[in-house]
Amino acid sequence: LDAGLLYGFGLFETLRSYQGKPFLLDRHLERLFSSAQTLGLRSAFSEQEIEKATLQLLKINALSDAYIKIVLSKKEETSPNICSEEPSDSDLLIIVRELQAYPPDLYGQGMKTVVVDIRQNEGSPIPHFKSLNFLNNILAREEARQKGALEGIMLNNQGLVAEGTMSNIFMIKRETIATPSLETGLLPGITRAVVMELAQDIGHPVQERKIFLSELLEAEECFLTNSLMEIMPVSSVGGIKIGTEVPGSVTRALMEEYQKLVYRESASQDP
Repeated sequence: LDAGLLYGFGLFETLRSYQGKPFLLDRHLERLFSSAQTLGLRSAFSEQEIEKATLQLLKINALSDAYIKIVLSKKEETSPNICSEEPSDSDLLIIVRELQAYPPDLYGQGMKTVVVDIRQNEGSPIPHFKSLNFLNNILAREEARQKGALEGIMLNNQGLVAEGTMSNIFMIKRETIATPSLETGLLPGITRAVVMELAQDIGHPVQERKIFLSELLEAEECFLTNSLMEIMPVSSVGGIKIGTEVPGSVTRALMEEYQKLVYRESASQDP
């Protein structure tokens, strides 16, 4: 038993592969190792070794489009102490399995979401890490499921829009894209960062700022992002319809740019 199991003291990254090639694995590993350093976790394996092991697992299991999870957890069974002067050793776990993709119809019709009662704590450092201590988000996702939605929108303790239970959120009004700023209390997702770069490239720079729920409900377009869903249009929030067209023109343009990036990245990697 380790502290990851006993206390949720650990980190994880979730990503996917396209045609047997992990997408943006370098970015995920960079975030994993940066967070590990902050938490005082020491990996016995380098980023290059983890990348090699991931590729081997995909090949051995003959997986093309796959779900990938990489976990670092604190080894010691004693109470975790992130203030320890010496870094703690960690266990590494890599999971690969066949990807269970979101239904294709969702990308044309949009996802129904609800605002959940469970709040994100903007004063805590935990939301900023992809931590094994993920219970708050899991409970929020279960609340959304019980309300008949596939994803829940979480507010923070100030009532500002923070993120989805498993995703980041963007809204568009008058062709201006906005997403909650980091101080709102959210995980800075890899796909979130990529979408912001793509938006800049097509002339729609993203504003990172405070977003009120009332603003979101009046948005012309809204979408969610994570590594598995990519860019997911939102059709409604709590029964309130978002915009007149799903996906909207800006969302659709970003979805197209994202797929172009997937193609470029997959084609540029060695088989």
